[in-house]
Amino acid sequence: MTKSAGQVTASTAAPTVKLLDVSGVGETTATFSASFSSDTTVTAQKFEYDTNADFSTKTTVNISPIETSPFDADITGLTAGETYHHRAIVTNGDGTTTTPSEYFNTIAAASATGATGATGATGATGSATGPGTDAPGTPTGYTLVYTADFSSNTDGWASSSGGSVAQITGNVDTVSDDNSLVLNDVLEASRNLGTDSRFFWVQRNMATTLGGNAQGNGKTYIVVTDLLVPSSNDTVDNLLSIKFGNNQDTGVQSLTKGEWQRYTTPAKEFTSTSSLFVYGSSEAGTDPDDKYYVGNLWLYESN
Repeated sequence: MTKSAGQVTASTAAPTVKLLDVSGVGETTATFSASFSSDTTVTAQKFEYDTNADFSTKTTVNISPIETSPFDADITGLTAGETYHHRAIVTNGDGTTTTPSEYFNTIAAASATGATGATGATGATGSATGPGTDAPGTPTGYTLVYTADFSSNTDGWASSSGGSVAQITGNVDTVSDDNSLVLNDVLEASRNLGTDSRFFWVQRNMATTLGGNAQGNGKTYIVVTDLLVPSSNDTVDNLLSIKFGNNQDTGVQSLTKGEWQRYTTPAKEFTSTSSLFVYGSSEAGTDPDDKYYVGNLWLYESN
């Protein structure tokens, strides 16, 4: 993205720089963003990224012409299923500031086995594609710690607020999307009859699976799940988010209605609870036919 040249004036201090969330993460692509403030003219901006945490084999992306804050760069040529470390660097007449590095994971390449559905829309902070009958590849640096099993029950998943907002049905044998792509043994979440609410969700406490409360354990988690918002819904046109505890939205609003979509979240920490949530969103209403489906679901924990 190209923006107009950014110049700020007065005082004597190196820039204050903040690395923003990575967006548009795919198998080989990502968009880096950073914000800054500076009292004197900014003379250089760049991002660096590397698969090594010490940036010993880094790639540098120089921003030219200089952009106003925030500035960003579209990155291509990455490796699927790889962990990348990145940072932002801004220079003015008084010095250079380098942000602490952060890391993200590119989406693992789809397996060659199994039929693959049509490519879906890119989610707000993750990525969605048409699911196949195959399981996803394990992201580099992660271990599979949980696979949902809806073949006979709800696998420990519960409806929101004890069912006051959502209803949940386990082991729905077959669910077909508008393209006749069928997934078997899925979880159904629907609005509770008579509940006038914008949100309804399903959740599962992951404490046992993760060996205790995951809050503050220094690990990050990636969820890969097959989701369907039926085209027959009256008001529910998308899913709001997948949550790792409170205030950890990984928005999935861009799923294509009527199509099974495989959504991969960016890496996140559990911050205040060991529960994993899948949220439905709509205009307020009471129609119990408004629903969504969770097909397969995999949870990966950083090593």
